[in-house]
Amino acid sequence: MKEIRSFLVKKQEHGSFNNRNRKEKAITIIGITILIVFVIGVIFGIFFFGFVGLFEILGIEYHSIWSLVLFVGSFFVLRFFIDLFADAIATVSVTYITDNKTAFFIQLFIGFLSN
Repeated sequence: MKEIRSFLVKKQEHGSFNNRNRKEKAITIIGITILIVFVIGVIFGIFFFGFVGLFEILGIEYHSIWSLVLFVGSFFVLRFFIDLFADAIATVSVTYITDNKTAFFIQLFIGFLSN
């Protein structure tokens, strides 16, 4: 019980988000937003330059850089939803299967189909 009280006292010393003034709240929100945008940008950049390299190796030509950006963006969004549904279907399909090998191969097959 003493540990819980000391934890709560420490938490109150630092203060919660609600106890901060508007300037501190705005700085916190802007900082978190910039961090999220940066992470998404890095992931998108990895996809983008990965496709540029892959297309260069395979000899695939594209009309403009914006057509490639549109392709990578569409691929990024579409792939998110496909993975979301494929993972859900794989999890639900092996819920009542007790054999680990069978469950593994069913999940592998669903992952193969989603790719």
